[in-house]
Amino acid sequence: MRKAPCINADQSTMQGTQNQDHEGVLMPIVYHGPLPIARRKVILIFPTKSTKWERRVISNAMWPIFTGLEQAQTLLNTCLEEHFESSPQKAITESEAAWLADMLHIVNTSLEDAIASFKLTVGWRHGVEWLEKSTEEHRQVMDLDAIANEISDIHRSLPVEYRGPIADELKRNHSMDDEAAIKADRALLEKVKALYLKGADQ
Repeated sequence: MRKAPCINADQSTMQGTQNQDHEGVLMPIVYHGPLPIARRKVILIFPTKSTKWERRVISNAMWPIFTGLEQAQTLLNTCLEEHFESSPQKAITESEAAWLADMLHIVNTSLEDAIASFKLTVGWRHGVEWLEKSTEEHRQVMDLDAIANEISDIHRSLPVEYRGPIADELKRNHSMDDEAAIKADRALLEKVKALYLKGADQ
């Protein structure tokens, strides 16, 4: 993939550059120069040749990330259009500055989330170490819910005399922290399965 063309912001006339990558994909024209912000488009798009199957995989993995980026771009564009397209530049009031700060914080958070999501998707740990504990805790929550749901599904099929003690044990398990509760629920699941099989054999 080729590097982006060098952009010289000091040039006084609008110029265009057209590139073609090694796979024969035609690059968009890149314009640069002293233009109004609304027309100051620096397009650095480098599509990579891919198969239909690869595009589907990329789409499935990247769609949630892309949605966050698109929302950030919309907010950023709103900030630019409402406060930085006047010529000469108008002074920004204190309330407008506060509004801009709020919007830019939202944009920054969206970009941080998109970057972290991409890194986690492709398995890059650098820069997202702080998320690992949170991700592990979320995985434990999901695991515990899945085991508890399986116990409940089997529990409903057991003879009445077994249901009360199992419900009590499940309640005790879920008063523990998630890591301990997962271990206890797994043991209870094996017990419930054995009771179910015992009843089915009778």
